[in-house]
Amino acid sequence: MKIIPYENNHLNACLELFNSNEPTYFDESERAPFEKYLKGDKYSYWVLMDEGNLLACGGFEIEKPGDARIVWLMVERSKQGKGYGATLMQHFEHLIVDSKQFNKISLMTAQVVNKFYEKLGYKTLMFEPKYWCDRFDLYYMEKGI
Repeated sequence: MKIIPYENNHLNACLELFNSNEPTYFDESERAPFEKYLKGDKYSYWVLMDEGNLLACGGFEIEKPGDARIVWLMVERSKQGKGYGATLMQHFEHLIVDSKQFNKISLMTAQVVNKFYEKLGYKTLMFEPKYWCDRFDLYYMEKGI
């Protein structure tokens, strides 16, 4: 198993991974913005591979000076619960801390995964119902570093 930087040839596998998480974790309306993100200029986006199979992807960007924002973290639906998401988060946190340019990590997620981030030490600072769509509320979370 290895974590490598995202490359354009990962696009289709990342989109398939997104599809495996719809509709439980993502709404279909989020697919086009995700694809646009993958085709654009990313700050730091990564894929977790095992024997040539893409198991998870995610990354972080600069939200504002000092704030690293976790973005588009997802694990292939059939591989969830095996620690791949936590492995990626540890990878991001090491990169963020080692860069010495951030003092906090933030993320925006929904009620279907906020408990995952709580286990990693993130605290909910803001909640907004039906933010993503009628089914998904917003949990804005942060962790100091």
